[in-house]
Amino acid sequence: MNRPTAAALPALPSIREIIDDATLKQAKPSYRALLNDALIAIRREDLDTEMELRAEIIGRFRRNDGQINAELLQLLTAQESGADRPTYGAVEIADAEPMRWLLDGFIPANDQVLLYGEAGAGKTTAAIALAFAVIDGTGLLDRSTPASPGKVLFISSDSGQAPLMEVLERSDYGSHPALRDSRFTVWGHSKVQSRKPWDASIAGCLALLKAVQDQGIELVLIDSCKVVTTKADLEYTSNSQVTALLTFFQEVICQYCSVIWLNHDGTGKGMHAGAKAWREVPSSVQSIEKVEQHDGECSGNQLRQWSVRKCRMGAERRFQYELGQDTGRVQLTADGGTPVVGDCSTLIWRLLRNALEGGASSLTRQELIEACFRSGYSAKTADNTLGNLCRSRLVVRPTRGRYCLAPKVIQGISLKGVSL
Repeated sequence: MNRPTAAALPALPSIREIIDDATLKQAKPSYRALLNDALIAIRREDLDTEMELRAEIIGRFRRNDGQINAELLQLLTAQESGADRPTYGAVEIADAEPMRWLLDGFIPANDQVLLYGEAGAGKTTAAIALAFAVIDGTGLLDRSTPASPGKVLFISSDSGQAPLMEVLERSDYGSHPALRDSRFTVWGHSKVQSRKPWDASIAGCLALLKAVQDQGIELVLIDSCKVVTTKADLEYTSNSQVTALLTFFQEVICQYCSVIWLNHDGTGKGMHAGAKAWREVPSSVQSIEKVEQHDGECSGNQLRQWSVRKCRMGAERRFQYELGQDTGRVQLTADGGTPVVGDCSTLIWRLLRNALEGGASSLTRQELIEACFRSGYSAKTADNTLGNLCRSRLVVRPTRGRYCLAPKVIQGISLKGVSL
């Protein structure tokens, strides 16, 4: 059988010669149209159509799931906030509502808070204290102004219901009336009740929006940032994707309530984990830390330091508190929560000695200030102490901005593993 050669094959017309531009454009929906259709499918809980549209977006536009979810969040934000196509221009600043507190010193009304700390620092216990201060309409710790009372939703996607109930019992809230009259509700995994853990997917965000609208919730606490984003195929460390999520919460969810995000601490000193956007978008950033004694040991299991590291409504502050022996609730220390002040020469001496044992001949001022801060000392106290130690020639500055033990001090002590 004779086959035609390549040169003899008839030329095929291009698709544009067969289909006009309008029909061709209709045959291949735009990126925005595909996103809009995907969002419609999600609202209708039509998973098959949603997956087909996602597959087309991935194939044609080379987007991954995280990018698609972030762009769906942006579209959802525009639709739900009524700003589908915002424009540049002047605003009526006189119409802007002033910022106010839901819980004085801790929770701005209709805004977001990031609360972070290392495992075991007591983030959940602190979050429960915040929740019940709002429920009961009381102040908390170093602030006595009563909160605006309201309902609270605790989203326990990280630890689950059992550990949360343990904290409630330990904090003496296990029999609180709010657990029975729906002023305190919990979302979490429950096989018996056919409940799955909440995540920050589009469907999850829509479910949360409906809840805060229908139930009149004043405060939502979310545990934790990493779990709810990872389950939703959002990159926990991506600034653009986290910003899209937090922007949705700020412009849509926070029109009805305040939100507290619980997060883990990061590898950097005094930093949270994940994207920088976790710190940049919320109006307040706060941390919980165990208090370290001057001998390097943690002061039991009860003493903590609460630091307000960022606040658009007031000054940054930090104070110490403890977990009550009888009730397990947070309470101010005997000194009223006043930060430790005065002289921190013992701590600085130990830090410089430990650095020398570890092979570092000196530490920077910033390193010393941060270490003193974590132990409850102010930057001013640390600076004053450094000045006194230098004047007494127990500490010297080998170069500008760096400090080390004076030679006479080194000669008088025995350091393991260091040749003097």
